[in-house]
Amino acid sequence: MLRSVRRLTITILCTLLLLGGVQISAEASKHRPRRALARPVLAGHGVPGGAQFTWGTTRGATRYRVAWSAAPFGKWPAKRTYVSRWLPKSARSSTFAVPAFPQSGDHMLGVAYANPVFGQLDVRNARHRVRHSTGWVPVFPAPPDPGTGDALRVGTYNVMTAPAGPRAQAIAANISSHGLGIVALQEAGTSTAQAIVAALGAGWAYVPYTNSPEQIIYRSSTYRVVNSGVFNIPNEKTPGVPLLTPWARFALVNASASSRPVLVTSGHVTENAAKSVMDRKRGAGLEAQALMAGVNGANAAGDPAIIAGDLHYLREPYSDVPGYVEAPPTLVRGGYYDAMAALSKYNIAYATFNGGNGTSAPSQGPVQSGVAGRADYVMLKGFRGSNAYVNVANWSWNGIVPSDHNLVYADVTVPFR
Repeated sequence: MLRSVRRLTITILCTLLLLGGVQISAEASKHRPRRALARPVLAGHGVPGGAQFTWGTTRGATRYRVAWSAAPFGKWPAKRTYVSRWLPKSARSSTFAVPAFPQSGDHMLGVAYANPVFGQLDVRNARHRVRHSTGWVPVFPAPPDPGTGDALRVGTYNVMTAPAGPRAQAIAANISSHGLGIVALQEAGTSTAQAIVAALGAGWAYVPYTNSPEQIIYRSSTYRVVNSGVFNIPNEKTPGVPLLTPWARFALVNASASSRPVLVTSGHVTENAAKSVMDRKRGAGLEAQALMAGVNGANAAGDPAIIAGDLHYLREPYSDVPGYVEAPPTLVRGGYYDAMAALSKYNIAYATFNGGNGTSAPSQGPVQSGVAGRADYVMLKGFRGSNAYVNVANWSWNGIVPSDHNLVYADVTVPFR
């Protein structure tokens, strides 16, 4: 009898201890920290016809989703638009397909525009909490192979108010040290072209034009001028005074049977600052249309053509309103290819306008988005792509920053016949 009582007592005590332990464990579990949802990290690379966004494992995530924008920081479209719906935990990539042909309403995201797709990654955990990756990642669609042909390093340089003396010498040093073959100059009269060519020395020449504020210089040891001329385009800044725009057709001095001439135009789009931004976009687009018409008139042979110059790109506000599209996308929709859509790109995080005064300038810094705005362009027609694009940022010579614009150039391949 006593043994039975003892056994019952022990059993009851064990049961109470067990129940107490369960209650303690349950209470402790209420206060145990949950596994936090980590902030995701997004990367990406170009693929033919699109931009592929990739990511690794994110702690606590059960779903992934990629948002895209045609402008930095999601400014365009105005609301977040998604590449994908929520993807499963195992997903590690999502691809955005860019429009195959430039046209109105494409957000200027075809390969030829040289605009990246900006992406941002969302993650969600089992409790439907959502976190975004930091910032927006720019990804350029993969550009085409330029193919075979003759190599040409061509540039554009707004040299600011017809320089002479030390500034002209500094500009020549910049051009020479970067090995250019043909350079379109803006804000440079004949005297400036002469001064720069003189500083460059033997083997350089300029194409003589009368009363043109734009000029073209070239390595006469490598190229010869087949023919040249000028045409007028509207002048938004000073209506009634057309912009005299020069062009020249170049051939290699030692050309092969397969070599083709190339027509180069030095363009300078202007604007009326008193107008609204949308009206300034419209004016720039009309000037671009006139540039294309001028080139077509000079290029009956249909040779590969280049418009290099200061095109005053006015992307903001980000929009695509028919009739109010700025110069570079107007050119792309007219069959041109932005040379920045190159196999290699250098200093694209720096603006091509440096704000200098011709003697000195503060050092340029990269923009937060990773892709800076541009004023200066090399636009190609009849080419299959671009090998390299270079924005010569933070350059000086003997302490002189020679212009308020950087030298910009591209390595291109002039296709064989």
